[in-house]
Amino acid sequence: MAVLFLLATSTSAASLNNHPPEQSPSQLEAYTAELELTYNGKLQSRPSAKLESLGDDRFRYTLKARGEKGLAWLARAQDTEIGEFNWNQGKPQALIFTRKLKYLGKKEHWHAAFNWQSMQVSIRHNDDTFDLKLEPGTLDPVTFLFSMQDAVAKGETEFSYPFLDKDEIETKHYKFSGKEDLQTVFGCLPTIKIERIYKKPGKFQHHWLAPQLNHIVVRTDTGKTNKRTISLTLKKLHIQGQTVAVKDRCQQGTGRP
Repeated sequence: MAVLFLLATSTSAASLNNHPPEQSPSQLEAYTAELELTYNGKLQSRPSAKLESLGDDRFRYTLKARGEKGLAWLARAQDTEIGEFNWNQGKPQALIFTRKLKYLGKKEHWHAAFNWQSMQVSIRHNDDTFDLKLEPGTLDPVTFLFSMQDAVAKGETEFSYPFLDKDEIETKHYKFSGKEDLQTVFGCLPTIKIERIYKKPGKFQHHWLAPQLNHIVVRTDTGKTNKRTISLTLKKLHIQGQTVAVKDRCQQGTGRP
């Protein structure tokens, strides 16, 4: 669940600017966001996210969530994730990623520090420490979404990324899955649907990006076919004190709920 939070909430704060749809954001602005996470349609958590500038094109992204309903509440789950990255010509470069997770009385702590000069990432998981060799362009859960938005804005229909997942770096593959009118809290939005490509069948992960909102992700679904679906949906977005307005942006139909 924690990785899902980041996939759908690291939204570009430039989404209210008048950039043409084919462009990716050239700069970021501070913002806050509210989301909802559901498990098979049942509310589990209402995560909050914050993006802040640290100066010199360095940003910090903070995500906090705790179980409020259902299984997440029963597990007394609490999750705090922090990522710092550089923003250079519309692309992010991971610097630090930290995750603190509590559930069922257990505690887990991950910390990753990226050294792009030595091409190493130093990882600490609880009391264990080790290094991994970086591949060029390796992403963490925070920088992944910005890179996906950039790829979609440029019209790429298939793309792959080396991705740091806890204690290993694996390559993840994605493809264009279609266009869809999606009903959201911001009104009806034309969206581009991106699908993760898995080696084995049975799993799925879909992202809906809104070109008219600078390709931000407004919904992410992930799970196993005919077994479970975890959905993360953007509910509120405030940029420099301004709220994204509700507006019917679809020419026909209202899309799916």
